[in-house]
Amino acid sequence: MAHRPKPFGEPAVGLAAADTEPAPGCWDVDVGRSRVEVTIRHAVVSRVSATLSVASGTIESTEPDGIDGAAGSPRWQVRAAIDMGSVDSGDPNRDDHLRAENFLDVERFPVASFVSTAVTAVDHRRWRVPGDLTVRAVTRPIVLEARVEQLATVGGRQRATVVATVDLDRRQFDLSWNQMLDTGGLLLGPTLSVKLMIEACRRDGQAVSGCLME
Repeated sequence: MAHRPKPFGEPAVGLAAADTEPAPGCWDVDVGRSRVEVTIRHAVVSRVSATLSVASGTIESTEPDGIDGAAGSPRWQVRAAIDMGSVDSGDPNRDDHLRAENFLDVERFPVASFVSTAVTAVDHRRWRVPGDLTVRAVTRPIVLEARVEQLATVGGRQRATVVATVDLDRRQFDLSWNQMLDTGGLLLGPTLSVKLMIEACRRDGQAVSGCLME
């Protein structure tokens, strides 16, 4: 029999019994505990990584609709904004170049955004999250592969740690700057390997502006 994906709210394997599922509601991304890591091939044989800060984000749900039409399961939506000016590769000169007009152009495009279009469970802890990513005012569909790493109640409120990954062709977002090496080949590879490390806290019992449950 073929495996039937379970909805987002199904119990996560290996987590405490009291925290077996992310409760439907509105979850805020804890921007102080969340970040994005981007890695690219550099000078053919090496790789360079940079981190960016999460400016804002929510994970929201409502009960009546289902994921992919599954009756009785919650409907989830993920939104996130990334502060592009926060890019930090550990080299101030390189970071200035990344922020400049011929690459991220943060003066005109200070924020990148992601809005999910669906959430589909792969198993108890892993989810596939297609959505629209906007960078430099260019919007493309992508699919995040997400995994709930931790789920616990802290101070009476549920907190969740989620890691999501995706590989992007940077040229699709007008991030096409490059230069030839003296030894041949290009300085930068075309693929950005993106890893989002997100911590979110549920807004229990609070009115939430813009939350799907309102």
